Amino acid sequence: MNRVLSAILTGLKAVGRAFANLLKSEAMKWAAEHKQLAVDIILELATSALSGPEKRAEAFKRIKTILLSEGVGFKDHFVNLLIELVVAELKDKGEI
Repeated sequence: MNRVLSAILTGLKAVGRAFANLLKSEAMKWAAEHKQLAVDIILELATSALSGPEKRAEAFKRIKTILLSEGVGFKDHFVNLLIELVVAELKDKGEI
């Protein structure tokens, strides 16, 4: 019985890892396709008087509005990932 449960758990973990990798690759591909949009918006907001959380919320709103107007399909967590990736890259480059 323990061997059967162990085998099932091992299989479920493998499926979970494969699914996580699929999501990561899909999200990363999507983020790469829309990176410049986020860069432009984040650089514009960087010098505003808004607080950090307000800048993030405004960036999210602007990115989402533009993507919707262009008919681009997305998930909110993809936009969140895109913002985080771009902010980290711009900070590393000293641009913000």
